[in-house]
Amino acid sequence: MILCDGSIELDTDRVYYSIVDGDEWVESISAASIIAKVYHDKQMEIYDEIWPEYHFASCQGYGTKHHLEAIKTYGLTPQHRRSYGICRDYNMREHLDGKEKA
Repeated sequence: MILCDGSIELDTDRVYYSIVDGDEWVESISAASIIAKVYHDKQMEIYDEIWPEYHFASCQGYGTKHHLEAIKTYGLTPQHRRSYGICRDYNMREHLDGKEKA
């Protein structure tokens, strides 16, 4: 059985439950959420060493002023999720202009 945090539909034959606010109601989802956050933060520290101009360690991959300015100046890194928020908008704009940098 798969337990998901949020309102998610999975393409699977396995039994699954999507639970809104699952991290508040189900201990295993809470634990998975904590593990994912710790892993994410460590990844951001590694990315900060590779691409210091993006300030990954201090922004944790979210759209802080410095991070957004770096995207505008340097483009997207291979680690940026092109389907998400500002990266999606930036990627579409750059792709249409034929200037994608990453």
